[in-house]
Amino acid sequence: MSAQLAKIESYRHDIAEHAPQPLAAIVTAPPHPLGIREHLRRWQSENGTEQLPKFEESFDNGYQTDISNDLTRLASQDDFRPKTRSDNEDEARMPTLTEGVAEEDGGLRRQYLRRGDLVELGTAESHRDNQLAIFIQEFDRQLQFYTMRGRWIHRAVPHVSYSVRSFVDPAMVEEVLPYLPDHEVTEEELDQAYGFELNVPREAGAKLVERMVDFWRESEAAYRRHASTLDSAHRILAHPSDIRFGHIQRIAHKLIGAHYKSTGGVIPEPTIYAVRKALNRNGFAFSFDKRSHDFTGIFHIRPIQQVEMVEKVQGWLRAYQEDMTRMTAHGTTLGLQDLHPDAQKVQSFVQKAKQLIQISRQTRAATELGNVAPSTIRLPIATNSDSIRARIEKDVVFTEADQSIIRFMEAWASSNLFSRHPRLCALGPVVLRATGQYEEFALDTHAGFMFLQEIGVLLPFENRVKYDEHLLLPNSQHSQVLERLQSRTEQAEIPMEDSMLPWRERWSGPVFAIDASDTLEVDDGVSVERIPESPGEYWIHVHIANPTAFFSRDHALAKIAAHMTETVYMPERKYLMLPSKFSIYKFSLGDQRSALTFSARVNMTGAVVDKKITPRTLDHVLRLTAQDCEEALGGSGAESSDSSITVGGAAPTGRPKRHIHLKNPEIEDLRLLIDLTQARKKRRVKAGALSFHVGEPDFKVYDRLGRPGLGHSPPYRHCPRFIDGDPVIRMQKNPYRFTTSFAGGGNPINDLVEESMLLASEISAAWCKERNIPVIYRGLDRRSESVDPQAFYDSSLRPLVDSGSPLPLHLAFKYLRLHGQVVFNTEPISHRTLGLPHYTRVTSPLRRYGDLIAHWQIEAALREEARSGKALILSSSESDKQSSGCLPFSRTEIDLIIQRLQPRERMIRRAKSLADSFWYSMLVWRAWKYGEAPLPSTFEVLVYRSAGPGTKMSSVLIKEWGSSASMVQSGADGGGGSQEHRDGDWWEARLHSVDVYKRLILLEPLRLLSRGVEG
Repeated sequence: MSAQLAKIESYRHDIAEHAPQPLAAIVTAPPHPLGIREHLRRWQSENGTEQLPKFEESFDNGYQTDISNDLTRLASQDDFRPKTRSDNEDEARMPTLTEGVAEEDGGLRRQYLRRGDLVELGTAESHRDNQLAIFIQEFDRQLQFYTMRGRWIHRAVPHVSYSVRSFVDPAMVEEVLPYLPDHEVTEEELDQAYGFELNVPREAGAKLVERMVDFWRESEAAYRRHASTLDSAHRILAHPSDIRFGHIQRIAHKLIGAHYKSTGGVIPEPTIYAVRKALNRNGFAFSFDKRSHDFTGIFHIRPIQQVEMVEKVQGWLRAYQEDMTRMTAHGTTLGLQDLHPDAQKVQSFVQKAKQLIQISRQTRAATELGNVAPSTIRLPIATNSDSIRARIEKDVVFTEADQSIIRFMEAWASSNLFSRHPRLCALGPVVLRATGQYEEFALDTHAGFMFLQEIGVLLPFENRVKYDEHLLLPNSQHSQVLERLQSRTEQAEIPMEDSMLPWRERWSGPVFAIDASDTLEVDDGVSVERIPESPGEYWIHVHIANPTAFFSRDHALAKIAAHMTETVYMPERKYLMLPSKFSIYKFSLGDQRSALTFSARVNMTGAVVDKKITPRTLDHVLRLTAQDCEEALGGSGAESSDSSITVGGAAPTGRPKRHIHLKNPEIEDLRLLIDLTQARKKRRVKAGALSFHVGEPDFKVYDRLGRPGLGHSPPYRHCPRFIDGDPVIRMQKNPYRFTTSFAGGGNPINDLVEESMLLASEISAAWCKERNIPVIYRGLDRRSESVDPQAFYDSSLRPLVDSGSPLPLHLAFKYLRLHGQVVFNTEPISHRTLGLPHYTRVTSPLRRYGDLIAHWQIEAALREEARSGKALILSSSESDKQSSGCLPFSRTEIDLIIQRLQPRERMIRRAKSLADSFWYSMLVWRAWKYGEAPLPSTFEVLVYRSAGPGTKMSSVLIKEWGSSASMVQSGADGGGGSQEHRDGDWWEARLHSVDVYKRLILLEPLRLLSRGVEG
């Protein structure tokens, strides 16, 4: 031990100069082994970070042409490329989920940390190296680490951007455990802990520190060896005008792989880390999605022209600052011609912007919320008029220099591309200050975003969620190759043949396609077939749209779908995975349309007796809503008159309601399907399925008669565009009601749809498992060291269930999380919370790329079985190899796809939620501040995530609306006395503020109504 301590001491000066600076939340001196518990236990908190009560999967889609490609190119964020390209070249530039992914990283990879993993804890600035630490343990809402400086630190579930799994043996970590907190701690507690000088004795942590220091020094040595190459990484890797993607392993091989031929091309992990540090030190040139980077390892390599644009504008703004400083120092006024040529570009733009801001404020006031006020001009929706009207200022033209500054401001305030680059962030306020129009405002991204609205570049109701560069949505300026390819496929006549035509069977019975009234892409329908020779047994047929029969994985449509991953729904617009020409008008279910039918022979107890998958043509598809079904079964299906809030005028009533008249046999089929699916639900619950449901409000946005949504309106960068009027926003309230599988109940029509889709997913998974066909299976994986869910249920939930008491939301949420995270795998895994032994998604091939993969695989197997006349049973080697005979995808390829599919699905799900939050905050703001709709003076709210480390706000649900909000701590702003919030509390609260830019509804507590149940 003394030798190790001596070695560490010898590194101390070196580390002090070069290692990351210690974070604020660390403790600096060793304690007595029992002292930490004695001092911190009395400060223990049960608080945590904000989190929405989404009871869904915890956690991008792929097509592969050549997985040996080093990097994947995507469209530039700027229009720098030549104006014309060949169709084939654009298609070749489409992203694939396997390109850019390291082949050796395929397969199931856990998404959580285990004791002994090495991690890099990020800083907010790209030019500073991050902190190395070893993961120790997880509490409910915090992770605990031991840093390279020999100090422990708690983080509120951080985004870990880099990790080395199993870096040290977990047994080595055991030596420091007696000196660490065994529970969550708050920042205030850590500040107090400084006074006790609590830390891990140097002897106990010496081995861990030594391993981290050795790793760090090896990476620094590797950086020095390859410095000339690594410092030129962007010049070597970047494309002139298109974004590229690269996995860290492939980037390393591209840059320095030639030096490691003697080791078989294996680059040591410390050297990989050195390459990673080099990319981060390149500043704006490289980026990554911090939400998923540790799982994917993917870097975005920004195009050379975009980086040059940012550097160019940066130089202009600095020149402008210098001239302004010189003018102030000498007490003189400089004319435009007296300025440096670079400063002249800025001054010219600023003068133009000032005039435009004054024009904008004639009809829209500036606010402190990152958004201009509603228009003073009101335009009601009518037959011949829309609620918004554009005014183009054709007399004002943005020059090329103006457009560069505008793009710079967009990158700062709209896409948040400068978040890790403080030097660039500091330049946005220079433009705002120069206009002299924002003296009463904080010069931050809020004001920057409003500035872009006031000069006529962005809409006054722009939803900035779509500008997330990692979403890569078409028309968001981040993926113009996709936009062009989509446009061509919409316009071109593409011949298609049905690859399953020889084996299609005709189905003449009624197919119930139950969905929302405004659904355009109809993926699924269900029917039932009686079996005369077997009374009490029935075939449930789940008919799924069958696009994959008409195009292969090599087709342009497949590449578009692979890029999009899935259809992205936002209230103002739908970004379809497949162009509407095909998804709606060719592949969507309808009469005489093709389907792939997943059939289960079941009895009245819900047991599956037999199964089959059959390509079919449907004769009679009934488009129904849940209300249609309820009315056919004798219910009312009506909405209450006060169930919505609308701003901007009356919302269009839409098309007249269709009068659906079901025949008696069809009604009997519907009743039978309800009985069978209820039996399936009971069977799943008995197998351990957890069904927790909290309804959410629905948001619709209108600017004209007809369907909801707004037209496409990209940023205007050539001349200013001002908007009169505002869209109508309607929120359909969904009052809080928490239903669980423990209490039963639920809507039988919704259950019919859900159980049918789960049945199809279970059938397909079992069918593929029997044949050893690789598809994307989904299941649960949990930490072995986490609390056992059954033990938690027995201690906290069973007494409530047995007594018939309602189950508290926060306890149900915790119970669900204890079951683990959803993971993807090419081998079948159980999905405990669905109560299914195996599960793969197949029911939305028009909306999800992962479902397309399953369909391609299944159809290929069906064709092979029809050719050979026997069941297809693949050996492990056949399903694993790159070219797996009859199947389009090998197991290896799907393993690679999974690495980007899973985090991308999670990102898209979050983007949808954030888009709803934007329109929600816009509606509440306009109703509250501008009197466009009456609001309650107070609300009854449920605390589902109380304030914890790093935050002074609790997350709550508004009972009347069923929507989420944040609430300041009691007493923080004069309300609610000094009582703390606890999970499960019911409070009375009132509106405190609305932040449209941050999509935040903030409430102020007034009084505690009831305390939540602890568990």
